[in-house]
Amino acid sequence: MKSALFALGFLILGLSHAQAEDVALSGYERVMKTRTLRCAYNALPPYITVDPATKKIDGPIYTITNDIGERLGVKVEWNEEAGYGEIAAGLASGRYDAFCGLLWQTPARAGAMAFTAPLYKSKVYPCVRADTTAYDKTTDALNAASVTFAGYDGDVSYQTPRQIFPLARMAAIPANMSFGEALQGIVAKKYDAIATCSPVVVDNFNKANGNVLKIAAPEHPITVVPIVLGVGIDDMRLKNMMDVAIFEMNADGTLEKHLRRDLNKYIDNTIILPKPY
Repeated sequence: MKSALFALGFLILGLSHAQAEDVALSGYERVMKTRTLRCAYNALPPYITVDPATKKIDGPIYTITNDIGERLGVKVEWNEEAGYGEIAAGLASGRYDAFCGLLWQTPARAGAMAFTAPLYKSKVYPCVRADTTAYDKTTDALNAASVTFAGYDGDVSYQTPRQIFPLARMAAIPANMSFGEALQGIVAKKYDAIATCSPVVVDNFNKANGNVLKIAAPEHPITVVPIVLGVGIDDMRLKNMMDVAIFEMNADGTLEKHLRRDLNKYIDNTIILPKPY
């Protein structure tokens, strides 16, 4: 009876029986069945870049993920661009097997997804408009009722400023808005800051938009986070497979090579490479 209702539900949704079976599988089971790792991503240069004309994807995390797939003997399929507020729901519904864009390992996300071994660690800063000076030496002035932070509701970008700058106000960013669009909100003075920035992101944003943003108190990061890939909360077998590939890439120096290709100037001052095993 239960299986009949299951099949009926997917027929109503317009899915074939084979598609329905695939949705019911874990990420690991789908990957092993299809020999394909379906990745969602978020276009956030230079980590993940998407050419607007050709739609070609590139960037160090793209390269690292494809290398993981090659070492595991599976094809990586970049099948969906997902906003940061949508990642957990997409993993839970089986729309993709992994999130393969820039992702922080944080307690705020730990209840909704599992994480691979870190690719590296990154120092984190708030970003603000370039014409402000109150936050150049310290972030203390950001902890005020007159300051508004923006973040994706339910995401680390929303929870981090609430923890570190509890007096500031919060504005919710739509779940499907790209991080680049969210940064435009600071420029447009819809809000004052986003807490989850790095010099890498700000420098690339300023390349395309002029020097309109800057890092607050660049000598004093507010935290350090592991950069990971995300999988379903119960998908430990898929996580373990990917971890083995990441271990091997770190041990043979390939991981560092991929990161240095586009991020060399940030290594050691912003990006903290994993120690060789």
